[in-house]
Amino acid sequence: MRVFLTGASGFVGSRLVPRLRSAGHQTIAAGDELDVRDLESVEASIDAAQPDAVIHLAAQSSVAASWRDPASCFRVNFLGTQNLLLAVERQAPTARVLLVGSADEYRTTEANAPAYTEQTGLRPGSPYARTKAAAELLGSLAAERGLDVMRVRSFNHTGAGQSDAFVASSFAKQIAEMKEAFGLFDEDGDGEITEEDLGKLLAALGDMATETQVHALFLEVDEDGGGSIDFDEFMVMMADRMKERDTEEEVIEAFKVFDADASGYITADELRRILMDIGEDVSEEEMNQLILEADLDGNGRIDYDEFNKLVSDDFISGNAKR
Repeated sequence: MRVFLTGASGFVGSRLVPRLRSAGHQTIAAGDELDVRDLESVEASIDAAQPDAVIHLAAQSSVAASWRDPASCFRVNFLGTQNLLLAVERQAPTARVLLVGSADEYRTTEANAPAYTEQTGLRPGSPYARTKAAAELLGSLAAERGLDVMRVRSFNHTGAGQSDAFVASSFAKQIAEMKEAFGLFDEDGDGEITEEDLGKLLAALGDMATETQVHALFLEVDEDGGGSIDFDEFMVMMADRMKERDTEEEVIEAFKVFDADASGYITADELRRILMDIGEDVSEEEMNQLILEADLDGNGRIDYDEFNKLVSDDFISGNAKR
């Protein structure tokens, strides 16, 4: 079988190509050299390949990046899929097309909620999820016109070689870096470091904690009072510090997205739209109450501090339960 892949140089594609070839399939791997946003290029590639099957992996797959540049995400994920489907219809109309969507189209659910099925309604929240859901609709329309289209929604997958722009590989990279740094300050090789070593280690990792903060952190993890901590204890401490830092960075990033003109504030109307976009399940009355409480100075605008208070879990969950 002749199989044509887009996104062949990506994390999934770089693994799928050799597996297809080892299974005896003639595989045409289109990587970064093929811009799926360019219909003419895509059509020429499909025409030259004359595939029996097409696997569409090319995508802007970072949710965080989709918030920073939703227009680029739309061009790659939606228009790219549109171009691919048109190219196959015109140049290889008997080929089967596999469109790879995302479980992010469903949105997260409450704990202990029923498992997703293909009948579960879609609730895409991020620009990434919305472009994937819209691309699926393109596939459905192409199928109605007679094209052989299969659609799947993949869940999270990870492994060696994945970009550290994704959470699991980012964690793995950070752990490896921390373990290496820990070893540098564990001079006697006994697997433990002292409070003084901890301060130096944090500084080497770019965490400029004060002596008072280092002392407090050390006491928290040195539960047996032995005067030293091992790598596992160090990682527990770092996980808590990274969580606090990452949460703050996420809030700042979210605020920047909606403060498009960099004025330093967002309006109450914009905040109302934000709450609806992120799927906060609150009534109109509850939403008005949230906005009223978020606008602490009553000027009709919400600055960063007010926004930060609003998006804290306790604040939202407390209001939503009223």
